[in-house]
Amino acid sequence: MDSVLWYIVPLGLAVALSLFPILAVVLLLLSPNPVPVSVGYLAGWSSGVLVLVTLFTFGARLIPPSSEASMPPWAHVVELVLGAALVVAGIWRVVADRRRTSPASPRRGPRRWITSARAEPSRSGSP
Repeated sequence: MDSVLWYIVPLGLAVALSLFPILAVVLLLLSPNPVPVSVGYLAGWSSGVLVLVTLFTFGARLIPPSSEASMPPWAHVVELVLGAALVVAGIWRVVADRRRTSPASPRRGPRRWITSARAEPSRSGSP
């Protein structure tokens, strides 16, 4: 059971710390009435995660246990190589972004897409 946690915990952390929920919370807190909107978002997000975890937990019980207890050795090597490649790609992306915006020409103000986002009833389709 402990070996399963080594695979599940990083995935759970990735879901919990994903950029989209954090970005949504920031936009909601900057809205004209942040408290009621944020409470609704928290309730919806929490119940959605709870439903998905419950469905996948019961779905995992339907899968028959495998006769082989461990993964083949090459699978561990593939995991390490893919993880290292993702880390290198992330570092490369950050370095490339910093080169594009040199200190001589700093970006002023927020980006255009973030200023165009509004949490108003008229734009969200509500009456």
